[in-house]
Amino acid sequence: MRLRLSSLVHALTLALTLFVTAACGKLYRANAGGQDSLVVFENLSLSQVTLYAVRPGQGGASVRVGTIMPGRTETVRVPVNARGPGGFGLAAKLLASNAEPRTGTITMGAGDRVHVRLTSDGRQLIVLPPRQQQ
Repeated sequence: MRLRLSSLVHALTLALTLFVTAACGKLYRANAGGQDSLVVFENLSLSQVTLYAVRPGQGGASVRVGTIMPGRTETVRVPVNARGPGGFGLAAKLLASNAEPRTGTITMGAGDRVHVRLTSDGRQLIVLPPRQQQ
């Protein structure tokens, strides 16, 4: 009897652990992708850039969305809480200078993608439609 009870407790513990793990995994995947907007950021400057999403209004609240090394192109996610109903802007803070170029307001929906390029002199952010996948 004692052996059966011990086996039952182990089986229930294993089943509960698997259930909780599966449930958490499902929630994590559901929130991880679909609602974020994607920004493909091309850093043509010689400085490291810290990229911020800035909500218009609300005192210009900003959310750090990524760091891009010089000469690199990275895809960063702009989370839902960084986008306002009227869109958001991007601000690029350059490590080696006081320059902080900004875009105008970008309006994007969930899962949308846009291409942003920082010029080699680090003074302008250029917003482009996404490149076609080949």
